Amino acid sequence: MTMPGAALADRVQRLEDVRAIRQLIDLNWFLADAGPADAFVQLYTEDCVIDLGRLVTPERDTIVEGHAGVHARYTDHGHSQWEGRSHHVSAGPEAILIEGDEARALTYAMTTMLIDGAPKMILVGFNFWRLRRAAGRWRISHRCSACRAARSSASSTATRPTRSRP
Repeated sequence: MTMPGAALADRVQRLEDVRAIRQLIDLNWFLADAGPADAFVQLYTEDCVIDLGRLVTPERDTIVEGHAGVHARYTDHGHSQWEGRSHHVSAGPEAILIEGDEARALTYAMTTMLIDGAPKMILVGFNFWRLRRAAGRWRISHRCSACRAARSSASSTATRPTRSRP
């Protein structure tokens, strides 16, 4: 089957966009685990929102907004204690929907952490992503986490976010 040049170029562009989005999501987790926070912030748009729901604090929702908020969140003492001990993984199947310079993605999420010298699964859930291409580069504009299971301690019990997802 022969494909017209424009149709082939569109398909190749879509494949390149999907690859770039997958790499962006993977890099997001790598930098969240190992830093540096400044590089992590640059993965997000200036007007970004990270909705962690009740994953961090069971009594209230945690919403992080904008570059300054992301930088503060990922350089604070609580988060920096995780660096080098946590391992976030996006797992498939995944869904990536691209419409021009906007995209949405859904990924499974698993997080392990070294606790008492041994890796422990602390979270299983989903991430809902909104992404935006600007100046030829994809960035994360919104991430919403939804937890299905968390470690059993009362301080880490998580629920699904109540706000609408991206």
